[in-house]
Amino acid sequence: MTRPPYPASEFEVRAAACFWDEEGECDVLVATEREDGSGRRLEVQLAAEFDDHDEAHGMNTYCLVDERGATHYGDVARWFDDSGVLVIELDDPAAHALELSAFRLDTTAHAEARETILRALSRLIGPASMA
Repeated sequence: MTRPPYPASEFEVRAAACFWDEEGECDVLVATEREDGSGRRLEVQLAAEFDDHDEAHGMNTYCLVDERGATHYGDVARWFDDSGVLVIELDDPAAHALELSAFRLDTTAHAEARETILRALSRLIGPASMA
């Protein structure tokens, strides 16, 4: 079966934050298209602990969430910095669940947001790959 040609979610990041969510007991990265948090967005969440249910259902890893609320656990093929555009390429399960091939976060005009995202992705997903 061939994977449908899903588009990438591409947007200029104007705001980014990484914080601890007390209620959800997880680290959260939020990158948004608009400073007020509206528009396109990417959230990456990583729980502090996982239980047997999480492990049994493949939820014992980071979670990707977009502005539609589409959610998927794991399956980032690789991520890298392409001259200020942070590219997060998805493996087939994530692409199918999110109906996206990748996230392309343009941070060229927002150095502070870029640094926040780079630090958070390294911690939540793992080291960057070569472009």
